[in-house]
Amino acid sequence: MPAQDNGQHQQSGGNGVAIWPILAAGGPVMVPLLVGSIATITVAIERLAFWRQLRRDRLALMPPILDLYARDPRSTLARLQPHADRLPIARICLAALELDRPHPIAFRLALQAATQAELPHLRRFDTLLQSVTGLAPLLGLLGTVTGLMRAFTGLDWDSWSQGSKTSGINLGLSEALVSTATGLTVALIALSIANSLRACYRRERAAITHDCRTLERLYLRRHWHFDRPSRPQPARRSRSRPTA
Repeated sequence: MPAQDNGQHQQSGGNGVAIWPILAAGGPVMVPLLVGSIATITVAIERLAFWRQLRRDRLALMPPILDLYARDPRSTLARLQPHADRLPIARICLAALELDRPHPIAFRLALQAATQAELPHLRRFDTLLQSVTGLAPLLGLLGTVTGLMRAFTGLDWDSWSQGSKTSGINLGLSEALVSTATGLTVALIALSIANSLRACYRRERAAITHDCRTLERLYLRRHWHFDRPSRPQPARRSRSRPTA
């Protein structure tokens, strides 16, 4: 009975840590693949939470800000400054509104320069996801090659030709392919997450461009009166001098 209980305990423990035989089957390349998968999942959770909160805060801030600027531009700065630490669109608007009644071209350049400065913050961890997407299949292929080399190095051709020890060869080949399957899986997950985050980035950049254009239009309307139609000037009649 104790031996049976001990066997059952070992079997249940083996089922609980079934991932470790898979990692051992893939060889040393499973270590960077595991690190890359953990980093990919961590980045996905952080970035999705970031984009969700950013979109929510921008939708709650910008429509009232634009309405306030159309009525009282001086109060807009005080309203934007508390949000400058966590909202890129707030920092972009402040970069242009803090200027002392600039020329419309200077106002637009300030918005564009501030937008360009915020792009690296919005595209954070893109390089990491691209690296995992590119390196994971290569690491899996490397693990397959080293596994096949290890399997064929220990192969006894005389015993194999007699039909014995073929199960060991099959086991070695299947273990060598584990790294390739793992690398492709990690690469597909990283590629899917990168595409989703890239879509969030494009959507947020389009929203920032729309808000900047709206702010620029309000600035031109208030300070430069570009939207007011010019009054047609009466045509001057040329008086012809009488000839002698």
